[in-house]
Parts: sequence; C-alpha cells; structure tokens
Amino acid sequence: MKYKVKNNAQIKIIGRRDSQEPEQYELVTEGDLERDGGEIHFGYYESEITGLDGVRTDFIISGDGAIILERSGNVNAHMVFEEGKKHYTMYETPYGAISMGVSALEAVAREEDGEITVVIRYIIDVDSSEISRNSFEINVREV
Repeated sequence: MKYKVKNNAQIKIIGRRDSQEPEQYELVTEGDLERDGGEIHFGYYESEITGLDGVRTDFIISGDGAIILERSGNVNAHMVFEEGKKHYTMYETPYGAISMGVSALEAVAREEDGEITVVIRYIIDVDSSEISRNSFEINVREV
C-alpha cells in the first residue's frame, strides 16, 4: 500500500501481547488518514518502542467489516481480522518467513465525532498451536 505521506492524523496505539513474556506498549505518532469510497485507510511509521523500527504499518477498514493490517519494510505482512474467522498469512522478517494463523476474537471499528476507534483482539498460532494473544486499541484523529 503506497500513500503520499500527509501527516494529517494523530494516531494513538496501545498494543498488548499475552504470551510467555507479556508486553504492552503505547505509541502516539503522526500518520496518514484517507477515505476511499467506503474504506478508511490510516498508517504510520513504526519506531523502536514497538520493536519494528524501519517498518510502515497501514490499516484498512473495509466496507464489509474486515480490518486489514499491512506491514512493509524490515517486516512484511498482510493480516486480515474478521470476528470469528481465521485467516492465514506469511509474516516475513529479516530472519525468515513464518506461516501463521490469525483468529480474530474481536475486530471493531467505529467513527464518532471525527475520531476513529479500532479494537482488535486476536490469537496467533503456528502449526495450530497458539503462540500468543494480542490486542490493539487504536484512536485516530485528523489534525
């Protein structure tokens, strides 16, 4: 996904991973926000805080209820979140690629008073073995 960098949005993300070593991070950053037909696109450049420095992350909120996360750069991924559904993806890192399943427990996006709120809770598995439960809480506000 290639967008002209606009820096027209403030994006606040709280990310959590519950696994053998649980972690949480909070990131507030400038990013890009576009509307295309019935879809909402927003994205930002990751930082050292998230452990993904050198990666561009984009979200697409589709008109059919799916939320798509695309990462490009040092890590490449295309993840689809739909409540109650499992999708498979290749997660490519500098150390190699891994095939994993992504099961969305919750994938909700809403817009109110000019602010977009996205909540995603999901399970990642490899070879049908759960490796982590993750979540994003994202607020996007046009500036």
